[in-house]
Amino acid sequence: MGRTSLILVVGFNIIFITMGLNISSISSHAYNSYINDINHEQAHFAAESVVNIALADLYAASTANTFYTMPGTNIAANTYQNTISFNGATATITQFRDLSLLRNTFTVISNYQGYIDTVIVLSRQQNFAQFAMYTVNDGSIVWGAGEFCNGPLHTEGTLLLQTDNGQASGANGHGPQFTGRVTAKGGYKLNNTANPAALYNGFTGGYQNGVGIGLPSSAMLTANLTTSLPNAINLAPTAGQDIYIDFLQNGTMLITQSAASTKNTDKQWVNNANYTPYTTAGNANLPGNSKGIYSTQTSTNFNGVIALTGASNANIHVRGKLDGAITIANVAGSGSVYIDSSVTYLNENVNGPFTVPNPQSNDMLGIVANHSVIITDNPNNNVTTAGNLNPTGNVNIDATIFSLGINNSDGFTAQDYTTRNAGYINLIGGLQQNNRQGVGQTSGSGFQKNYTYDTRYLNSFPPGYPVTQLFGLMTYYENMQWPSGVWSIW
Repeated sequence: MGRTSLILVVGFNIIFITMGLNISSISSHAYNSYINDINHEQAHFAAESVVNIALADLYAASTANTFYTMPGTNIAANTYQNTISFNGATATITQFRDLSLLRNTFTVISNYQGYIDTVIVLSRQQNFAQFAMYTVNDGSIVWGAGEFCNGPLHTEGTLLLQTDNGQASGANGHGPQFTGRVTAKGGYKLNNTANPAALYNGFTGGYQNGVGIGLPSSAMLTANLTTSLPNAINLAPTAGQDIYIDFLQNGTMLITQSAASTKNTDKQWVNNANYTPYTTAGNANLPGNSKGIYSTQTSTNFNGVIALTGASNANIHVRGKLDGAITIANVAGSGSVYIDSSVTYLNENVNGPFTVPNPQSNDMLGIVANHSVIITDNPNNNVTTAGNLNPTGNVNIDATIFSLGINNSDGFTAQDYTTRNAGYINLIGGLQQNNRQGVGQTSGSGFQKNYTYDTRYLNSFPPGYPVTQLFGLMTYYENMQWPSGVWSIW
């Protein structure tokens, strides 16, 4: 009996000692894990704090219409680095600005007690091409019953909506339909009354009010065009001359200049004796010949910007079939851009459905102006039988169009729209303008609108096309690293 008791006592002692050691080990491991977690959190908070400060500075600079350059050392092209120490932690932040894609990357590597945390944030300035419609000042223009917008729409003002019988939507009233996301800084009014309490049910793509997306300054617009592109053709026409750009179906472009005119009656205006080839002297990107043709394949030899430079009063005139990705810009002087005839893509199958042998088009055209983009009043754009120039009066435009609208009368408009005999504006692309202008009247003069959003612009845009002041987050990546040997304590 005594031996049995002794064995029991010894056995229990061994069990309790073993349990005690295990409990002590578990407690020690739990404490070490707690310390490791705290150290990891400190490294995480250090990296997160530094990247948040940098993003706040980036936002402040963008809203002030300036490019943000991080304080620190310029270690490579468009790359800056700075190291910050605080509360026992160090954080090295690197900024890389990809001006060609308008992207900004912050990389932060923090260190606290040997614990490393890496945070990488990639953001991109949002592009105005993403909007099917954008306006700052809508004036008194109303979206009426039967009208349709199939892409993102934004207004800095108040969106005016009208149903076909004056009743609110949902009470047998049929109004405009918006299948893309709608944002309105000043909200919306239905049937010229105060903002309704219920959401208008025509916003099938979503709606949000109070959102502000301001226009860039003229200087920021020019800076974006000149600093973000590897390819640019800068035009400086002879005083009193306008520039004429004809996209030819064989993939070439013809650039000419002529005495300023806004009403061209010549069907083949680039072949008229009054038009002379634009000089190529001193312009390395314009290798042309005596006929003014400077590119044999615009889709492969030149994707970039064609822009007027200097304080020129010249206008740019455009027409034809584009094969390539090009932005035409008149942002330096007081001139405008005139659409003298239909301007479309050589590969026109833009929005699908896509069938062989016509895949989704890789052609893109941006038209940018400080002032106006105008559909010329000429036989090419009106209903006429003279020479079969345009028996329907329709004007087809494949492009996204931006008017900064320095003057209140600037915007996208049609010349003499109150008196001319025209058809439809068939636009595939987008339209962004400071001041919404008229292109026709309900009495029947001018044009009727048939606008279709080019859905490619949700994720892409023509070269150098204007950007908003806001950066949109593209990716956020974080990687926590344990110090070497930390697992040996287990």
